[in-house]
Amino acid sequence: MAEIPGLQLTGDADLNKRLLAMPDKMLNTVLKKAVRKGARRIVTAARRKLRAQDAIETGLLAKSLRIGVRIRRKEGVIVAKVIPKKRVQGFGPDGRKRVPKFYAHLIEFGHDVKAWGAVHGHVPARPFMRPALDENRQKILGDFDENVRNFLAKELAKPLKHKTAAGARIAAQGA
Repeated sequence: MAEIPGLQLTGDADLNKRLLAMPDKMLNTVLKKAVRKGARRIVTAARRKLRAQDAIETGLLAKSLRIGVRIRRKEGVIVAKVIPKKRVQGFGPDGRKRVPKFYAHLIEFGHDVKAWGAVHGHVPARPFMRPALDENRQKILGDFDENVRNFLAKELAKPLKHKTAAGARIAAQGA
C-alpha cells in the first residue's frame, strides 16, 4: 500500500482511497506527472514574461528553464523546481559567453554593479518567476485534482509489468 508519512490528501474520498491503495511506484508516477503538468504553466508564463521584457539580449534564459520534480517521503512533500539548466549556453551580442544558470537570479532580484570593492550602480529587478507563479497558483491548485484523475486512469489502464507480489495481488484484484 502506498503511504507517504505526513501527506494529507483532501478532496474526493474515492480518489484518495484509490491513491492510497496503489503501489508506491505507480503513486509516485501519477503524482509526479500531475505536479509536472502544473509546473509547465509556470514555465510557460515565465518564458512569456522574459520575452516581453525589453532588455533581453539572447533569449537563452527563457530557453534554459526546466522542471525537476522530487518526492520527499520523510516530509510528505512533492516539490517541483523550475530552474535554468547549465547545459544551455550561448554568446551575447558582445561575443562573451552566457550561461543563464549563473545570472537568472540577478535578473529576477536585481543587483549592484561592483568593481574593485565599490558600488558603481544598481540594476533593477525584472522579476519573471514570482509573477509567473503568482498568476498561475490558483489554476494549478484547481487543476491538480483533475490531473491526478487523468494520470491515474492512464496508469491503471496500462498492463502491469511488475513481477512482485504486490503487482500480482493487484492483477488478481482487477480480474
